[in-house]
Amino acid sequence: MTNLRNERSPLLRRFSEDSQLTIDSASGGKFGSELWLLFRTTIPVMAAYTLQNSIQTATIIVTGRLGADELSAAAFTMMLATVTGWCIALGGTTALDTLGSQSFTYSGRKPAAVLPHLLRCLIILWILLFPVLVLWFFSAPILLFLGQKERLSYDVQAFLRVLIFGAPAYIGFESVKKYLQCQGIMHASTLVLLVTSPFNMLLSYLLIHRTNLGYIGAPIAISITYHISFILIIVYARWGPGPPPPEEDEGLDGSHSFSPASSTTLGNNSPNEIENRLQVPLPLDGLAPELVSTSLSWRAIIAPAPMWGFLRLAFPGILMVSTEWWAFEIVALAAGRLGRLPLAAQGVIMTADQILNTLPFGLSVSASARIGNLIGDRKPFHARLSAHTAAFLSVCFGLFVMIVLLLTRNSFGYLFSDDVDVVNVVATIMPLVASFQVADGLANACGGVLRGQGRQHLGAAFNLVAYYVLALPLGISLAFKFGQGLSGLWIGQVVALFIVGIGEYVAVWRFTDWEEEVRKGFDRVTM
Repeated sequence: MTNLRNERSPLLRRFSEDSQLTIDSASGGKFGSELWLLFRTTIPVMAAYTLQNSIQTATIIVTGRLGADELSAAAFTMMLATVTGWCIALGGTTALDTLGSQSFTYSGRKPAAVLPHLLRCLIILWILLFPVLVLWFFSAPILLFLGQKERLSYDVQAFLRVLIFGAPAYIGFESVKKYLQCQGIMHASTLVLLVTSPFNMLLSYLLIHRTNLGYIGAPIAISITYHISFILIIVYARWGPGPPPPEEDEGLDGSHSFSPASSTTLGNNSPNEIENRLQVPLPLDGLAPELVSTSLSWRAIIAPAPMWGFLRLAFPGILMVSTEWWAFEIVALAAGRLGRLPLAAQGVIMTADQILNTLPFGLSVSASARIGNLIGDRKPFHARLSAHTAAFLSVCFGLFVMIVLLLTRNSFGYLFSDDVDVVNVVATIMPLVASFQVADGLANACGGVLRGQGRQHLGAAFNLVAYYVLALPLGISLAFKFGQGLSGLWIGQVVALFIVGIGEYVAVWRFTDWEEEVRKGFDRVTM
């Protein structure tokens, strides 16, 4: 690596004004292709998210055929598992959005550069899961202390004790899924879940209704499904097709797509001139072993510096995910105190919102991988274009969903209930739900951008302030003190989502130094 600079030399020099104008002009012509790229990578993620949710939903539905008590216990258990255990998986793996995606492109698109981060992810998240599993094992006394009924408490504990065996596999599946997404392989989890989701439905039915297991067959089916999903996605990662080829003609920053050290000159800049301008080392033969660690020795994997670097991103990522989920569960609990109709309507609305959230969630995953890849590939202006394109696409998705909800608000509730009173309450709340779709889309897209940059702490901070300082106190006051009922609770959530969506977009738009993000990305992947 004769072309590498001294570690103490500046890693990035400011682009000149002329370079800025040239790149901005080029980026205008790239908007359409970037829009299409984000859209087509969003679709398989959206499908996978829907299929993964169906595992829990189908189990609850099949269990509900046993009776109302079993239905309540299964639904309560899955809610508890989500806000305590699954949030560790979905939040903790956001560190791979940063480290994995940036390492992949900096190393010259070598999966070996992502693998050490995957192994650290598994080690750290399994350790973080352990106290949660202890909580699950002894959950009945805690639920009784919180005022839950005795039968419900012990049914939930029995369910969770069996689910303990599936929880590590859930984290494993999420980690390997993210490992593949960092490399642009978005469809792997979709293919796996196309197999395991129907399998789970069949297995749940057989264990619950065709054996003596009854209610306890549900967590057995889920645990088996998660283990099979984990095994299948490992098989895909090992023997499936590799990463897709890089997009052609991506060079907004004057460098060719993912091959900055190629012999081809682009525009008037040779690779050496590009390196001199950016002052970021360019690997001559793709992977740079002196800079990007691919060692799989235990000493390298569990070295304190990279382990701490991963945890510094994983912990705020967990907060970023869990603070939002906890806020919505608090609203659900508050709705239960308003009476039967508001609680039923809340269930309909939350189920619908979970389905509708597949669009912005898929975009957020696609955006985080894309931004991380571009930062790792040292393309700050292209990353900026991609971030704004993701925000634009999220607004389009949000407007589409908002229009559909407003047009169907009077009949939407019939998709879930035949009770006219419940449908009428849903119709009253639906304009509020429709109103935050654009903001929710922005929050998801810009949250994905922040994860790709490694700024998960900003997303966590926005959620903490928006939900717990403003929205929940406002919503609960409106609902109970001022008699607004369920509408009051949702007004608070609308306020929170607008604060998070607009705040994160401002952070991306006005308070991001993209050249600095490339420099920080270099520091991370060469730690």
